[in-house]
Amino acid sequence: MSGLMIAAPSSGSGKTTVTLGLLRALTRRGFPIAPGKAG
Repeated sequence: MSGLMIAAPSSGSGKTTVTLGLLRALTRRGFPIAPGKAG
């Protein structure tokens, strides 16, 4: 199993937008996705 973490030093930097776009692109290509939130 492999993973990817999206992180930034401050809030309001666009992490959610980047994450949602990435999840959508990967699911459209057939990758099995299991998003989660830490913290």
